[in-house]
Amino acid sequence: MLAYFFRAHRALPRSLIGSWGTVLSEGALAGIIGAAVVALWFFAIDAIHGEMLRTPRLLGAALLRQQTPMSAVLVYTVVHGAAFVLFGIIGAFLIAGAEHQPMLIFALVILFTSFEIFFFGLILIAASWVMDELAGWTVFVGNVLAAAAMLAFYFRRHRTLAHRLASAWETDDN
Repeated sequence: MLAYFFRAHRALPRSLIGSWGTVLSEGALAGIIGAAVVALWFFAIDAIHGEMLRTPRLLGAALLRQQTPMSAVLVYTVVHGAAFVLFGIIGAFLIAGAEHQPMLIFALVILFTSFEIFFFGLILIAASWVMDELAGWTVFVGNVLAAAAMLAFYFRRHRTLAHRLASAWETDDN
C-alpha cells in the first residue's frame, strides 16, 4: 500500500522523509547497480566454468550455512542485494554530505576501500575453503567492478562535485 501511495502521490515521500528521500532512493539504486554488476560478473565466470550459479551456491553454503543448493542461492542473493543496498545508502549519504563539504569524498574512498578489505577478510576468516573453490582475483575484480559502477553512478548524478572538490583543494593550497 505504501508503494501505491508513494506512486500515486509524488509529494508524499518528500513530506514524510524530507530531502533525505532522494538520498535513500539514490543509495538503494546505487546498491542495486553494484549488486547486479557483481552478480553478472560471477554469472559470466560460472558460465565459463560450465556450472551455473556455482558462486552464490558456494557463498550461501559457506557464509550463511544453507544446506540445499537452491536455498543457498536464494538466501545468498537476498543477503547480497540487501548488503549492497545498505552500502549504497551509506555511500549516498556521504555523497550528499560531500555536496556541502567536498572533503567528505575521502570518507567515501575509505568506505569503499574498507568494504573491499572487510569482505575479502570475511571470506578468508569465515570460509577460507571458498578461496580454494573461487579464484581470489575473481572476488577482487567483481568487487572493484561493483565499486566502479556505483561510483560512476554517484558522480554522474553529482556532476559538479568533482569541480567543488578541485576548488576546495585550491582554496586549501592558498
